[in-house]
Amino acid sequence: MQATMNWKSLLNKERALKVTDDLRNPFQRDYDRIAFSSPFRRLQDKTQVFPLSKNDYIRTRLTHSHEVSCVGRTLGNLVGKFVAKTNPGENYSEDFAYIVAAACLCHDIGNPPFGHKGEAAIQTWVEKKKGDLKLQGAQLSDFESFEGNAQGFRILVDLYHGTGMGLTNATLGAFTKYPCASDRTDSNNKSHKKHGFFHKNLPQFAEVATKCELLGSSGKWCRHPLAFLVEAADDICYNIIDLEDGYRSHYVPFEKATELLKNIIKGAENHLIAKQTTKKCEGTEDNQQPPSKKRKYEDGDGDESFKGKILDTPPPAVPKKANPSPADPKKRPPENDLKVDRLRGKAINALVKCVVHEFEENYDLIMAGEYKSPLVPDILTELQRYLRETVYSHSDIVKVEAAGFHILGNLLSIFYDAVYYDHTTRLKDQNNAYYKTILELLPPPFRKNWTGQNLFPEADSQYLALLKTTDYISGMTDNYAMQLYQQLNGINV
Repeated sequence: MQATMNWKSLLNKERALKVTDDLRNPFQRDYDRIAFSSPFRRLQDKTQVFPLSKNDYIRTRLTHSHEVSCVGRTLGNLVGKFVAKTNPGENYSEDFAYIVAAACLCHDIGNPPFGHKGEAAIQTWVEKKKGDLKLQGAQLSDFESFEGNAQGFRILVDLYHGTGMGLTNATLGAFTKYPCASDRTDSNNKSHKKHGFFHKNLPQFAEVATKCELLGSSGKWCRHPLAFLVEAADDICYNIIDLEDGYRSHYVPFEKATELLKNIIKGAENHLIAKQTTKKCEGTEDNQQPPSKKRKYEDGDGDESFKGKILDTPPPAVPKKANPSPADPKKRPPENDLKVDRLRGKAINALVKCVVHEFEENYDLIMAGEYKSPLVPDILTELQRYLRETVYSHSDIVKVEAAGFHILGNLLSIFYDAVYYDHTTRLKDQNNAYYKTILELLPPPFRKNWTGQNLFPEADSQYLALLKTTDYISGMTDNYAMQLYQQLNGINV
């Protein structure tokens, strides 16, 4: 008989830190703890796609995380209603909604400055430094393939106030997109293609896996089922929103933006029709209409307020006007922005429907830990290709990303050398004023155990010195990293 996971364990409410009596749902408490934390607030000055943007409209990691959380809440609520039908007497929708929303809210909390290029900058620095490092196995692969997801787990269970945030095991399980150690990754498995925790934090995730009864063994487990919804919410948002931000930043013409969004809406509808879906994701009866008949939906951004009702009549037509130059925002018709906003909402809702259907259709495989694909159907290929060619590779973005590579590489060299020096030679050499000065720049949480004796109780100085360094630098905002680089290099004193 095939092993399967059970929801009683998957919704484990235990947490590492004890809490006083609270009227809130324990998973709502997780959400609130994340929302009020300083690592989450710092996402307001971390790149989503457009680094150091001066356009206040453009999303940062903070606004992106809020939007992903909204979509995730809806996915959790809808899937919870489905699971409740297979478990009579249970009401899962509220718990699922809070867990997925909380995990979505912090899904990018470990990302370094300058977006995913920040991860690549750390990986590149380690590759160049590897000849001087004596690290092996998981300790080396932790940094050769440095992951913001693993850094995020480290913040949640370890770094924040020195104890972690004390989230429930269920939320930590749903957060961990890659329940795998860095030396056990598998490029053929979506859940294991990257690592989700550092070697040092393996015991903390093993505890989560044990409490939630995730299938697998030490260093490599199957995903928590709700982690698929967290991933799907992120996939939906960053693809659709990157297109909208590209349009607002004048990298994407209005005609192309609307064409791509309409194609997604149509593709999602055709995907559901092809699957012969007869049930709406909202849980109400839906008589399938023929593909030739266009379906008009009310606006919605993936939140619960949108119920997917079919409109009896189409919205009033917007008067056509000649399109001005897209490079001049003052002359861009406001109705164009409104149309893109509405299409964005419809596209998100259409994809939400597809994701819920995929979860329902593959429910048994997911619960058995055998499902290895994303829940978002393969209808975003055209959009992703266009974004790579037009937005992500635009010279305005690439120039700042290249600068970010240099900034982070320089800061890593400065702080790693100082931290490693402090641990290994401080008692022998009291005259290195430069390193001592650099060490004084580190915040108190990074200096609390530095007494002039051995910095770390663990044996491997290089590994833990590198952890301390990346903990500090990955927690920086884009602007702080740039300013600190300029100050330490005498550019702007």
